[in-house]
Amino acid sequence: MADRSAEIVTETAKRIKAFRESEGLTQTKFGEMINKDQSTILRYESGRLSIPIDVIIALNRIFGMNLEWLLTGKGGSKDKPEKSNLVTDIKTLNENNLILMNEIKTLKIEFKKLHKEFFEFKHGLKK
Repeated sequence: MADRSAEIVTETAKRIKAFRESEGLTQTKFGEMINKDQSTILRYESGRLSIPIDVIIALNRIFGMNLEWLLTGKGGSKDKPEKSNLVTDIKTLNENNLILMNEIKTLKIEFKKLHKEFFEFKHGLKK
């Protein structure tokens, strides 16, 4: 019976190497970007050294590496950016702005009306 943990490490190591190569980076440059030397990257990629959690987090933060892909092989190697709703948000903001401007206009008219009524009441002009 094969050691399942060794198999997982080997697959993760292969994915690290594949990812680095897909980014067009040498082991040295890749290592510099995550504050590791070339020999450490070589040991990660060969499966001789387990990848610590701080390195895994750095891979995600620096390169946008999909952690599920790294650990399980599922999905793509990069996190997908969230879909932007900017156009929808701008339309909604514009609509809300128009509504507020109309409400302000209505309130100004109402305020002027109340001010006029108060002035007339105060000076006895209205009966």
